[in-house]
Amino acid sequence: MQIVWKHIIRNIMANKLRSFIIVASLSLSTIILYSTMTIGDNVVEKYTESLLEVYQEYDIQIAHEDSTRFDLDDLNIGDEFKGSTLSVTTALGNYNYVTDKYDKNIDVVFIGTDREKLISDGLITLSSSREDWDDNENKQIIISKNTSERYGIELSDTILVTTSNGDIEYTVKAIAENTGYASQEVSSSLYVYVTQSEAEENSIIGVDFILMNLSEGINVDSYIEEFNINNEGYEASALVNYDEINQSINSTKQILTIILVCVIGINFFVISSFTKLLLATRTPVLGTFRSVGASKFIVNMVLILENIVYGLIGGALGIILALLLNAKIVEEFIGYEGVANVVNIGYIVLALLFSVVLQVCIVITSIIKTNKIDIISSVFNKVDVSATSSWKQFSIGIILFATSIILYFSNNNYNYILAVLALLCAIIGGALMVTKIAKVLVDVITGKMNNGPIRMGIKNVSHSKITQTNVNLVSSMLAILLLIYILSMSISSFFSGAIETINADYLISGMKENVEKYDFLEENTDIENYRIIYFEAGKADINSKEYYNFQIVGMNEATEGIKDPSDHFSELNNNEILVDKIFAKKNDLLVGDVVLLASEMLTEEVEFTILGYIDAGSFNSTRQLFIINEETYFKYVSKVPKMIFINTTTVSDEVYFKLYDDTYQYDLTLVTGDEYIGVQEKSIDGVMQLIYIMFILSFILAFVGIINNLLIGFLQHQKEYAILLSTAMSKLQVKKMIFTEIVFSFIISCILGGALSLWLSKILELILYSINIGVSIDINIMSILFVLLAVLVVLSMTFFVPNHKLKKMDIVNQIKGEE
Repeated sequence: MQIVWKHIIRNIMANKLRSFIIVASLSLSTIILYSTMTIGDNVVEKYTESLLEVYQEYDIQIAHEDSTRFDLDDLNIGDEFKGSTLSVTTALGNYNYVTDKYDKNIDVVFIGTDREKLISDGLITLSSSREDWDDNENKQIIISKNTSERYGIELSDTILVTTSNGDIEYTVKAIAENTGYASQEVSSSLYVYVTQSEAEENSIIGVDFILMNLSEGINVDSYIEEFNINNEGYEASALVNYDEINQSINSTKQILTIILVCVIGINFFVISSFTKLLLATRTPVLGTFRSVGASKFIVNMVLILENIVYGLIGGALGIILALLLNAKIVEEFIGYEGVANVVNIGYIVLALLFSVVLQVCIVITSIIKTNKIDIISSVFNKVDVSATSSWKQFSIGIILFATSIILYFSNNNYNYILAVLALLCAIIGGALMVTKIAKVLVDVITGKMNNGPIRMGIKNVSHSKITQTNVNLVSSMLAILLLIYILSMSISSFFSGAIETINADYLISGMKENVEKYDFLEENTDIENYRIIYFEAGKADINSKEYYNFQIVGMNEATEGIKDPSDHFSELNNNEILVDKIFAKKNDLLVGDVVLLASEMLTEEVEFTILGYIDAGSFNSTRQLFIINEETYFKYVSKVPKMIFINTTTVSDEVYFKLYDDTYQYDLTLVTGDEYIGVQEKSIDGVMQLIYIMFILSFILAFVGIINNLLIGFLQHQKEYAILLSTAMSKLQVKKMIFTEIVFSFIISCILGGALSLWLSKILELILYSINIGVSIDINIMSILFVLLAVLVVLSMTFFVPNHKLKKMDIVNQIKGEE
């Protein structure tokens, strides 16, 4: 066994560059697979970590369904409950914030609770406090550092707050860090932490909600289900909603899966070409092994073991890189910052196993075919390199490609699995058909060629086994690479189009009142016009089916990227809705259907009738939304706008600061149109960069794979070249023949690969729709032709490899078989 291991290690080290490329290919696949598997754990860990910072060990929040006050004694919490609770009562007041520049009333939010428990349980952390500070003393308050800095309130300061019991003076006796419960504070209000009894003095007796810390061993979901059954009118909810997290990252997982499929496809062609080269150079050695008594099984096992080592090295390197880069990859894809890098031993083992199995599956066919060669042919390297065109292979390709077409056109509801199957059938079917199609094209063209070297070069494309393999390799890989390129261009075009629909100089958000409250919109003479956008986003139940990040939009006309070619808005009545055509098709929603919509965004459950379809791709990329008219929106949702788009007479610093003063009085957020666009573009920059990186890496791997195929071809044809040079052709003519063979094979590859990519892009659009990404694939023929031309030029440069080998070849020794 020691001899076998030495043989394997020597072979790996003897081909360092090729070994490195194989390992790099496997590592790339392993990184993407590991990221796909761990993205859920990473995001859940980050989400849980942020909630733990706020709620620490508390698991559940309990509130009354009607938001009425209640008491802990009103609840049936179960005899087995041995955990702890924290009751919270909120009340409102008003604080007159006066500075040299501002004189405005600020909402004061009283957080009334057991402050001693609040601190001991880690929900807030004091950064400073007075010596006479008392947890249970009224009129003594805690504020956060944010509040202290925002309103200039220091330790020991007193503030006068108008409450339901009149004007009351409170003294700041402690200041808390901006962490934990205090991290939830919003900038528009002044939060003060008081005793529960003091909050109740300024409100109705009772608590708004209770936090519960369940005992060790109690299942949160089971407890919530039992509690909700035993406490009618009350609702317990988990502080960490794993279903919502998984729903939000599901699309990202599916995108990574698609990328993984593409990368595996590229790996297959690259690694298989390397394997053929390695086996071609070692055929005499393998024949010698068999001639001295080694069985085919033993030789196969040695080669498979060697590739297991490749898989282990590639997988291990991929896992190391994944552990270093995984958090960054996930951050770029989902837009979270500070994502936890969870190390999952089970996933590491699976990723390592995947790398090994992938490598063995890719090479097993080549290994078996090599060992089927008889011993004499192997020892003397007399391997038949002539190509045979297989009608059986072509027929299977036709069937798979036809299956792809059937799956595409029958997938009326955007089923993800069917769409991915259509993609795989198209890629595999296209690869199987390429050889026969290339032969037909060659036969047609060679019949019209008179120039000897050129004719021979073109003819070799269909008669040389390795050149046909090259055509297959380049066609299939180019189709996948172009698919990645088309996807990146489509995403870029989609977001550019969506951004252009904004068409505003400034955007305002953070409204808490009806638009009439903000009088500056009419009084500010710099404002030329403004558009009000009404929508809410959240969880919704549509006919008892749950949707997360669903939007309810109030709109009377098509605007902000909404396309309505049939002018449905002019007919939209109360309790009628418009639905995005993709969302409707995926969920079997037809015009005239009545849907029951239930959501916390609505004041009550409402039945709506579908009036028609619109295209909301530029308004919301997930297309998960219902559009109702503004009157219905005001009735069931709110009269508070979500955003206001403003156009001014001029764009200048003076106009900006004047508008800033206006919005600051109402605690609104003001951004310029350019700033808003920058944020949107930044949100996709990471994804686009990853796509571009994969495109470049894939092309490099493909390029190296092609060079290796050319080396295989040269090794298999070098005796033929030597005979031609010694009898019938000059070196220039042989070079012309080789160059013609290479360039013509690439021309055919570009044609077939480009044609296949167009069909793959249509399937990709279907896949994107199936995962709620409403990006229409934009096929720019001129752009694709330019890429194909650039690829053709780059690939043609590979001629220098056989040209260099030809210069170094010893004709006499090659003919004698001594080289």
